[in-house]
Amino acid sequence: MENDDEEGGFFDKENLENPLYEKHLFSLSPAVDEVRHAIGVGETAGATAKLVGKTVANTAVIAAKLGWVTLKGVAATAEKLAAEAAKAAK
Repeated sequence: MENDDEEGGFFDKENLENPLYEKHLFSLSPAVDEVRHAIGVGETAGATAKLVGKTVANTAVIAAKLGWVTLKGVAATAEKLAAEAAKAAK
């Protein structure tokens, strides 16, 4: 498993400037460790459900942020195209 603090990891300076970076994403490492160290069916099922929930939550946050960035890009592109069309119409 990768360490997020290593060079080139998610917390690299380049990624901190990325609009998709979210410092409040769930850390999955502790949840993976809970699954790994769980004993018995009930404990394993609970730890796995926790891991899946955190993964789904992180995916939703990243998807929402990516959607927002995409929509902002579409709006900027539409403005440029409208300006070019107005110039061409004159």
